[in-house]
Amino acid sequence: MKYLSIAMLLLVCCCRRENKGPQFKTDEAGTIVSLPYLWSVPISYDNQLGAGVISPIVYKDRYVLCPGAMLMFGSPRGVLHLVDAQTGELKWRWNDYQDKSENSFVKWSYIKDNLFVNSIGSKTWVIDLNTGKTVWKRKKGMSSATPIAGIGDYYYYVGITPYDPVNYPFQSESKIYRGRVSIPETEELVVPASIAMEKTDDPRISGGFGAGTFQIFTLQQDTMLVVDYSTPTNVVKYGVRSKFGVFNVTKRIWLYKDIEFTAPEFGLIPDNMPIIYQDKVYHTIGHWITCHELLTGKEIWKQRFKGNFLFGGFVIENGVLVANCEDLFLYGLDPATGTQKWKEPSSGTAYRMFYMNGVVYYSGGGDGHLHAVDVETGKHIWRLNSPEQSSSAFFYAAVAGIPGTEGKKGTILAHTGLRVLAYEAAR
Repeated sequence: MKYLSIAMLLLVCCCRRENKGPQFKTDEAGTIVSLPYLWSVPISYDNQLGAGVISPIVYKDRYVLCPGAMLMFGSPRGVLHLVDAQTGELKWRWNDYQDKSENSFVKWSYIKDNLFVNSIGSKTWVIDLNTGKTVWKRKKGMSSATPIAGIGDYYYYVGITPYDPVNYPFQSESKIYRGRVSIPETEELVVPASIAMEKTDDPRISGGFGAGTFQIFTLQQDTMLVVDYSTPTNVVKYGVRSKFGVFNVTKRIWLYKDIEFTAPEFGLIPDNMPIIYQDKVYHTIGHWITCHELLTGKEIWKQRFKGNFLFGGFVIENGVLVANCEDLFLYGLDPATGTQKWKEPSSGTAYRMFYMNGVVYYSGGGDGHLHAVDVETGKHIWRLNSPEQSSSAFFYAAVAGIPGTEGKKGTILAHTGLRVLAYEAAR
């Protein structure tokens, strides 16, 4: 009984919200660079740094999916944690691997009720978020890219298969498949490659072609997909031709297709899932951000930048399109016109942004800081240094959070590879 009481006391102490770590500090511009955290949870095992969750994943407006890492089969493996953002309690840890070929990496995902679907490489896992147990997993007959989304009991992903192993041994062809969340049935081909591979001088450098990314919406009860696809082309050296269309999955017909984003150029590959906002569809593709009418494909505007948006991506929140560019700047654009509202120095390479109450939060892969930026003005509120002593344990992986209740501020969860740290939100 004595030991049980001590154990209960330790559990309560570990979950208590209290200011810890660094003290409050600002730089000359008034940006907060040091801030006490509310609590922390270790996520590192065997001295491995965990960073396998790239996009914010929040469950029931209370729990956040967090990365971790440990040694298995003689090499590092990603570990998933579900953390109660209110208390800091670790609900469960998942590392259900059966062989050395398996690993977890979460860029995009789909959650149906309590079931979390992650499909990467040749494996698909479905995990019960309430228990942390694997509901089912299966090996697909193909590899897959990271885009995944869903609607109802179906999840959709980009499957990759060899194109012509004899004549084009370095070519792959991408198509969109779907599977069932509730049962591990064989995935069904939904959308073919949709673009013919253009002949190139050297097939070894031409890469893959076909579907790249997609987004789901409904139209008069029909399931629709915005589909982005591309192919290498000789029009320019190392060039890529990229297009998009809208496919009606229910009726298995194209509403329209072959809308070319811009003239072919190097690196012109759709690198983020498109965003649908107010009857428009937005893309980041190479150095471009584009806006088209959703139901017609008519171009509304496009803007070219000095870098791409492959890692930082973009969000549209509070009437502002916020895009994190590899040119070391964060941009705020008017979604209706593409007009630049503001431009703020950023980190370059970054993880996906998380939005809450007028602020975007993200880990800067290029500088290791935890950023918080006012969406309306573009001004930094935070540029926090990592509190860890290790020089390699900076802020990285996805930032997420939960809103506050009863007039209180919410909680922001960030990762250093060693721990999950909880901060009171900027607003």
